[in-house]
Amino acid sequence: IRPPAEESVAMCTVLAAAGLARYSPESRRTEADAAVARARAWLDAAERPLHEDRVARAWGWKLLGGTDAERDAARQALFDTQRADGGWSQLPELASDAYATGTALYALLEAGVSHDHHTVVRGSRFLLESQQPDGSWHVVTRAKPVQVFFDNGDPHGTDQFVSMMATGWSAAVLARVALAAAK
Repeated sequence: IRPPAEESVAMCTVLAAAGLARYSPESRRTEADAAVARARAWLDAAERPLHEDRVARAWGWKLLGGTDAERDAARQALFDTQRADGGWSQLPELASDAYATGTALYALLEAGVSHDHHTVVRGSRFLLESQQPDGSWHVVTRAKPVQVFFDNGDPHGTDQFVSMMATGWSAAVLARVALAAAK
């Protein structure tokens, strides 16, 4: 398991269920709908100790549906874990980083939080202040190597995989915020 993206069973469940909901052929729709319903029920009951679990809950509300109360609880769980610096961390003992912050903000925007909400503004500021001169974001990996390192040319050496994910999430969030602000 490669943290942070694969360590959350909740996130893996949301993504699998969303794929079933969106892409199952009509001939398998009944089965797919039942599987998605079971996934939603499991997600509603599951513990959410990890940041990635809380992100999955908020994004899952958008992808899989849910009540307003579920949406509000999912958003509040992310609001409650924003740090004083405006960011979020993957684990409580770690510093805020662009991966955790980008995923939290993306999920909050998907769950209906406005681009000008103070939480989004503070998180966006954290991202802008932590962006590297080359435009990327550097996040230190927590993954244990499963193969010999191969430098594919992306910045940040052995941290390049999680840093690429962080850069993608962060850029997506900042683009959404900028586009919404321009309207």
